[in-house]
Amino acid sequence: MTAHDGVVPAPGGGRGRTGPRWLTDGGLETDLVFHHGVELPRFAAYPLLDSPRGQALLTDYFSGYADVAARVGAGLLLETPTWRANPDWITAVGGAPDDVRRVNVESVVLLAALGESLIASGVLPSEGSDYASFRVSGTIGPRGDGYVAGEQRSADEFAT
Repeated sequence: MTAHDGVVPAPGGGRGRTGPRWLTDGGLETDLVFHHGVELPRFAAYPLLDSPRGQALLTDYFSGYADVAARVGAGLLLETPTWRANPDWITAVGGAPDDVRRVNVESVVLLAALGESLIASGVLPSEGSDYASFRVSGTIGPRGDGYVAGEQRSADEFAT
């Protein structure tokens, strides 16, 4: 990444005419609820990290996108299932504020391990190939309603 463009380099290092080629998922929570019958507390997917069944659901979900990325020659951007993993939502779901860091770290660890497993199994190419295989993006959604701006917080509050 260069300081002037703020764009993650495209697989293979160039942008080409179409820009960077990365594939990411879409609609994790919707897929889990409507296609798998999963009950998500307050539409939060991060509690799935706490059980083997939940981790398997997440792994299967993201693995499907890995197949598509490999087929079209794109890198895979694995976004953590942590849209609701901030202090307000974690406590609303029944957790403690101290769970925020653990949940977010465990989510990154799970997806990094999944990416490495997809490389080891040959689904995604290794970093030395024509394109970078995967990246993990830590996602933290809004503290309140995603459609209504709430109280603005400082970056320092989220650094702990």
